[in-house]
Amino acid sequence: MDKTYGLLKCTIVETAPIRGDTPHFHIHAVADGVHFRIAINIKSQIYPYDLLYYIDYDLKNEFTKKLLELPLGFYPIGPNVKKEYGLDYIRGNLIDIKNMQPLPDKLPGPDNDLNEKIRNITHKSLENQETILYAFGRRWGPIGGKDKYFDFTPSDGIHSIHMNQEINQFKEDDDSSWQDGALLINYLPEDNWHAIFLAFQDYNHGNEDTNNA
Repeated sequence: MDKTYGLLKCTIVETAPIRGDTPHFHIHAVADGVHFRIAINIKSQIYPYDLLYYIDYDLKNEFTKKLLELPLGFYPIGPNVKKEYGLDYIRGNLIDIKNMQPLPDKLPGPDNDLNEKIRNITHKSLENQETILYAFGRRWGPIGGKDKYFDFTPSDGIHSIHMNQEINQFKEDDDSSWQDGALLINYLPEDNWHAIFLAFQDYNHGNEDTNNA
């Protein structure tokens, strides 16, 4: 199973409702004819359970201009390949983690939990197939057999759509630097950008996302 960090530039086909003890929001996406499942963790497996989140409803800068130049597809990112596309919550300029707030995965009422926040943003893209999704995370496929959430074969996708580094390891040679996950959505033709940033509250100790396949 591939653990390559990278960027998936794609379009959204559908989403799946959350279920299980470690809830994820699942997106069925397509890039150049290849099907992917994007598994977004919306609840921690250990206390504190609520994830930190921040949504930027007006993200547009030099970085997003670079993203427009890429064709649809998955792009591995590392020290020697497309490193300029890596995300970093600490070293980058896209987010201040002090602005992130905890939010439960599911609550009664409209638009007040993480599941609904992500659903509202992604479902807006279903109204316009020109909308492009940029998912930063780690690839966990392809693996044999049909995907257990969506009807495509082989199962393939991206997970770890959240901050992946540990703050107490803040140093330039840290393997997790410039490998944070996030969702960026470009609504066309108006070229309006939204971005979803997520982190575990216990990021100082790590929290492996394992419920991906």
